[in-house]
Amino acid sequence: MSSLKAFGLNPYRPMFFLSLMIVGLLACTVGVVPVQAQKKKQLEATWDEAFIGDRYNFRWEFKVGQKLRVEVSQNSVTSAQGGLLKTAEEPISIYLVQEWLVEDRNDEVATILQTFKQLRVEFSSPAIGQVMADTNLPTPENLLSKRVYENLKKLVDVEVRMQVGPLGDVKKVEIVKKGEQSFQDALGAMFSPQQLENLFSQVGRFHSISMKAGDHWDKELKVTNANMPAQLTQEYTYEGPDPNNEDLALISIKPTLEITKENAPIEIDSQEASGQMQYSFSERLPLVTKFHQELILAVKPKQPEDPVRKQKVVTDTSVRLTVEKDVEEDGSDETESDSQVTDTSAVR
Repeated sequence: MSSLKAFGLNPYRPMFFLSLMIVGLLACTVGVVPVQAQKKKQLEATWDEAFIGDRYNFRWEFKVGQKLRVEVSQNSVTSAQGGLLKTAEEPISIYLVQEWLVEDRNDEVATILQTFKQLRVEFSSPAIGQVMADTNLPTPENLLSKRVYENLKKLVDVEVRMQVGPLGDVKKVEIVKKGEQSFQDALGAMFSPQQLENLFSQVGRFHSISMKAGDHWDKELKVTNANMPAQLTQEYTYEGPDPNNEDLALISIKPTLEITKENAPIEIDSQEASGQMQYSFSERLPLVTKFHQELILAVKPKQPEDPVRKQKVVTDTSVRLTVEKDVEEDGSDETESDSQVTDTSAVR
């Protein structure tokens, strides 16, 4: 709730709370940590060779000196109808850009310095009107937009150092440069160190076993939200090389969300979700990951005689990774990477 207050919003407005809750589940705004039972031997994986016959070891192949640009965008629309209320829509859009610099790598982990470069939030509702704040633009004149802008601005140039294993498992997070205020004070729990682990979980968490086309693996993630704890299960399936780009592997993702709190005020009435990852064989990195999710939520009434309200939340999420500077095997810098990925994913 503190993150909503940081925006200058009423955290008890149910539609906006639901929008942010769902936005957080499939992006990087709500904490997600791996279930302990999923660890087994996966965290012991090393930077193995890529191909073993017709099988492939999916890994995050970081190189010392490498510079990466990470863009996360998410658009969510919540619509609701209940009682005498007319159907209304409340859209919210979030966009953030990070720069990743690979500082070091040993047999077990890569050390990455993450820096926030741009953040943009845009939303609207009949009650508060239109709000838009972009740290790359001048201070907005609208009072509420200005309040959101000032808080987002505090995150620009914040630096976070992470140690990440080859499967995308985050071992350690340290805030290096906190900016004007501490990282937590800027937007509460929205971008805490624990929450940053979610970025790797959403972009791609791999299995230690080598894969061939048709193989799949599961990852269970716990959403550590005190108000609405949930579990997100992701089933990954290696579909094979992209027929339109031999450098890309296509991996489909099937997310399933479950609210784990007993007697929760919100229940999932129905859900449809799908995703796809484009993984580069040459870079050994996931370059594009997309999700589409449609949820029908049942909001329990405060009074037993009141009707249950249904809310539909449609969310599209995209995480794009670009290699801005690469390094040769001998450690010398290459020129700015002009490698590009053709976005062939059809996610619905």
